[in-house]
Amino acid sequence: MKQLNLFKTEEDFSNVQDDRTKQCRICKNFKPLDHFYLDRGAVYSKCKKCSKEYNKGLKTAKENAPPKPARCECCGEKVEKWYCDHHPNTNKFRGWVCFKCNNAAGSVGDSYHGAVKLFNYLYQRKL
Repeated sequence: MKQLNLFKTEEDFSNVQDDRTKQCRICKNFKPLDHFYLDRGAVYSKCKKCSKEYNKGLKTAKENAPPKPARCECCGEKVEKWYCDHHPNTNKFRGWVCFKCNNAAGSVGDSYHGAVKLFNYLYQRKL
């Protein structure tokens, strides 16, 4: 399922230099497409090198995480499959969350700034 990202700027769409290279969202370097994994038929947003580092950081965050709570630490719902929410740059554990909350955090750039922009958008357009 494709996900819309309302928070990308004009420069975020310039991550493809030509049809043979792409910019990694982590290291920001333009690399040949064979330096990226395929994700459901699309070129992954992180290069292979950054993906490996990210996965190591996620493993570290999980190893240092406290036990899983009874409910999602973001929305409070019961959870069948847990996701380790961690800061993507520091690999520090933030909490145990459900898929929806993990996906939502990533959709706003894992940032307070992105979350505020989303909140303001929804608040200004409340029905």
